[in-house]
Amino acid sequence: MKNFKSIIIISFTCFLVFSACHKKQDPATVPVTPTANTGTLYVHLHTDLDTNEVLIGDTAYTSDRRKITLTTAQLYLSGFKAFKSDGSSVSIQNSYILKTVDSELYLVGTIPVGNYTTIGFNVGLDSVANAKDPSTFPSGSIFAMHTPSMWFGSTQKGYIFANISGYIDTSANKKGKANYPFNYKIGSNALLQTVKMPAKAFTITPNGVGLVHIIVDYAKVINGLSLSTQNMTDTYTINPSLAPKVAANFPNLFRYE
Repeated sequence: MKNFKSIIIISFTCFLVFSACHKKQDPATVPVTPTANTGTLYVHLHTDLDTNEVLIGDTAYTSDRRKITLTTAQLYLSGFKAFKSDGSSVSIQNSYILKTVDSELYLVGTIPVGNYTTIGFNVGLDSVANAKDPSTFPSGSIFAMHTPSMWFGSTQKGYIFANISGYIDTSANKKGKANYPFNYKIGSNALLQTVKMPAKAFTITPNGVGLVHIIVDYAKVINGLSLSTQNMTDTYTINPSLAPKVAANFPNLFRYE
């Protein structure tokens, strides 16, 4: 899939072939239901540490050559939009994703036929979705209970928008082991973050399938943080003043493949 480094419009038949070639094969989800006036948008989300694609437990390097290891990397994406050249946008209804390391391919939803310049989305959930109770959803729902948990335990606090943890080398000479922990659980309506990807034109054709390749670089979550004192927050009780600083890094996690 490394040769497909742009937004691709493909037939659904080709899409099924391509989806079998990923590093981690994703099960089929909701079938495409094309119409004469719409196509279907998917995103393919890679898990990276700097320029290295990783799995949980892999050790890679940050941009300043420190060893780093992920132990948890999950986040909610929602509110997808496709932007047009005149600045207007099309909202994709009910577009909620729970990104995990184990899966890369996600259905966003149907989108009107047309020419678009880029996409945007939120890291986190809107206030209505954030007030849901996971116990009311079946186990297959992204709003259900998960392991690791993506809920703070009450509808007042809501869901954990991003759950990112691991270990990093904090030695002065950058030649130590990745053994210093970081753990960020970010949520609350106030910390919903909006992402607008850089311009990259694409077209949705009738009955077509759009596939967007995006890298999620979790190493950037620690940018600008002093890990000796800013390595942990759960938004509400543990170091709550750090949560906005971590959340402010979320838009920088995403780039096109």
